Amino acid sequence: LYIVYKNSRGKYFHYPILERYDENLKTSLLYVDYGDDRCAEFMRLGALIKYYCERVHTKTKLNFSTYASLHSYSQ
Repeated sequence: LYIVYKNSRGKYFHYPILERYDENLKTSLLYVDYGDDRCAEFMRLGALIKYYCERVHTKTKLNFSTYASLHSYSQ
């Protein structure tokens, strides 16, 4: 499963959604692997999608030059 971002120049970036097991919480956590060791983690896919959709919407409202859309597909 991937999140796909499209920037204002029309270039697409594919970031995998990965899973890790947290021993303290005794559950699996989902995160987007975009190279940040401190990225947000989520117990549910819906929460992850909501977070990134809201984050993109907020950045767009603040006049950042990045446009992003969220898509998923499996390999």
